[in-house]
Amino acid sequence: MKTKVLEILEQNRQESVSGSKIASKLQITRSAVWKTIEALRREGYQIEAVTNRGYRLCSDTGHVSAAGIFSALHTEVFGRQLHVEPCVDSTNAVAKQAAQQGAGHGDVVAAREQTGGRGRRNRTFFSPKDVGLYMSVVLRPECSAEQGIHLTTWAAVVVARAVELLTGLPVEIKWINDLYVQGKKICGILTEASMDLELHQLEYAVVGIGINVSTLPDQFPEELQGKAASLKMLLGEESPPSLNRLAAAILDEMERSWPDCFSNSVMEEYRRRSFLIGKEIAWWNKDHWQRVLVEDIKPDGSLAVITPQGMQRLYSGDIRLPWLEDG
Repeated sequence: MKTKVLEILEQNRQESVSGSKIASKLQITRSAVWKTIEALRREGYQIEAVTNRGYRLCSDTGHVSAAGIFSALHTEVFGRQLHVEPCVDSTNAVAKQAAQQGAGHGDVVAAREQTGGRGRRNRTFFSPKDVGLYMSVVLRPECSAEQGIHLTTWAAVVVARAVELLTGLPVEIKWINDLYVQGKKICGILTEASMDLELHQLEYAVVGIGINVSTLPDQFPEELQGKAASLKMLLGEESPPSLNRLAAAILDEMERSWPDCFSNSVMEEYRRRSFLIGKEIAWWNKDHWQRVLVEDIKPDGSLAVITPQGMQRLYSGDIRLPWLEDG
């Protein structure tokens, strides 16, 4: 019942809905509506009650929950098995454990807060409570290890589409797995996989998504000041989408586009969204930063760069933009 009431409030965020209208639609009593509203408030939802007008879900409600995501979800598979935790070390770690225990394709782990959110190369991902979306999705594709690189590019395109749909902000991609808006990082994606060495195929993959949604400028650590931004910062006076709507939009797009995951069209969109092609960047080459020119992103997801030694293709590694003379 909480999910059904929340769905009605989510669909009418800009206006109040009377208790009698909710009761009629769900065929319950007004007393049952009131009890459900109180239960949602105890879970952290900010719901206004205005005399003679009804109930309204406040725009600044930032609490992610299974009920909230379900209320906006339109999938048949992705997100239908969903676990939301108050606080975890890393949603990827929890999702990997679930995958090892048999979690199915499209199962999701989300959290209000991460204490050890992870990026590539064991870097941390800043994950304070209730200001970002922290979510990991279990995938069980039938593909080779070589094809696995396309899961990251597909996930980057999917999240970019969902963010643009809800905010109108143009989203760009920094190879391999970071999303940027107006030159600031808003999202990191970490894909981890388990491989069957005998068959040389993926057993499962876990795609972790972290998005800065309503973080304020002074909340970012000093090392991220000026480099990262949240949707709230970029939208100005306009409110960012709720965490639940954003999670649902991503899962909706995942299910819609999953059949095209390994198609050329996804890689072409990934290329179009890249802001590296034609620019000089710094590439960490074993033990030093090297200046290289990005020529292209190849169909296999590798970064084609021109170095003093000639053309080279990068399949992983650290890059920086722009090139800095001091390294």
